[in-house]
Amino acid sequence: MIDISLLTTPSGRPLVLQPLWDQLLELEQWRDLQLVSHALFPGVVATAAYIAICTYYTLFYDIPKYMDTKIQPSRWPTVGTLFFHTVVQSIGFTLMMTFGIYMTNYHIALPAEAPTLWQAFSDVTLSFVVGDSCTYWYHRMFHIPWLYRNIHSVHHQYYEPYSWSSAIIHPIEHACSLAIYYWYPILMGHHWLTLNIFAFIWVAWLLEQ
Repeated sequence: MIDISLLTTPSGRPLVLQPLWDQLLELEQWRDLQLVSHALFPGVVATAAYIAICTYYTLFYDIPKYMDTKIQPSRWPTVGTLFFHTVVQSIGFTLMMTFGIYMTNYHIALPAEAPTLWQAFSDVTLSFVVGDSCTYWYHRMFHIPWLYRNIHSVHHQYYEPYSWSSAIIHPIEHACSLAIYYWYPILMGHHWLTLNIFAFIWVAWLLEQ
């Protein structure tokens, strides 16, 4: 018979996300880097998700059978545009994230237990609801003529809908969008695993759109 105690945490909660959390706790101890607990780790997750998902879309777009999934199939970015987005923005952002982790030393206290599946689901759902509601109003604010002309117009400068082109955004607006989405889970003290799951799903959702 299966020992039920092996399927629950010490507090009696079901073990669903615990194996994933245990893997992250082991990664935290790898070479004493303490990467998972670093305050910028969600940025690492989001950047990795962005590069991986964009690469996936690129590979499938190169297969004629799947080209009909592209919005505006007659419009394709130039090689120079792709080079700028992949090298300058994606790799550049990754390097900046690495530099930020190296220069800062703010870490989050990691609990031993993972959140329950319901807790993770409800927290991620609420984060999306609050984040999208705030995004609506912040996007309206950025259509104020001066803000649109000097900041938001950068986002409207691409004409070929493509996965890599989603990174075209003014740095100030990028910072605002991150603050808009992450203030709620941080302020509410969501579990660190939940926040990172949210970071991954958020990037995937933005790219899918």
